[in-house]
Amino acid sequence: MARAVAGAGLVGMVVVITMQVLYRYFLDQSLAWTEEVSRFLFILTSFIAITVAHRRQMHAGYSSLVTKFPVAVRRVVIIGVDVVSIVFFVVVGLSSRNLIDIGFDSAAPATGMPMAWIYLVFPIFAVLGVVFSVEHIVLHLSADAEGLLSADEDRAVAAEAEGAIGDTPNHERSAS
Repeated sequence: MARAVAGAGLVGMVVVITMQVLYRYFLDQSLAWTEEVSRFLFILTSFIAITVAHRRQMHAGYSSLVTKFPVAVRRVVIIGVDVVSIVFFVVVGLSSRNLIDIGFDSAAPATGMPMAWIYLVFPIFAVLGVVFSVEHIVLHLSADAEGLLSADEDRAVAAEAEGAIGDTPNHERSAS
């Protein structure tokens, strides 16, 4: 679902920016709302994409670092990262409450949309982040450490060979 929302946000940005360019080029006019809407879509898409990457454990350098530890240490490090992530997401979620309250009193200049709607991305981001971190912890505590952690290592080696982190989440790789 989150991946579909991020994809829809990206498509929306392309459509809105294309409209802006076409209006300026062919009609010599500019649509005042397109820049604002594309900015809002960028914010939404970025935060949702971050949660998708977090769920798939696609942190920059994460697999490369974790695979350097012995298996017993790996499990502790992986769970520790998720615990720290939960703390971060809770702080973001709680901090966003004040921002949303303030946002109901202000509107975006071009669209007139309440800024609180834009700020709702922060608690959504926080809730998804906590859910995905808890999911990781449960998977790592309940799964065979060797199998799950060796899947991390396999993924890191494959990513280095391809030059990018793969699409498949670690917990899906370990199931196969």
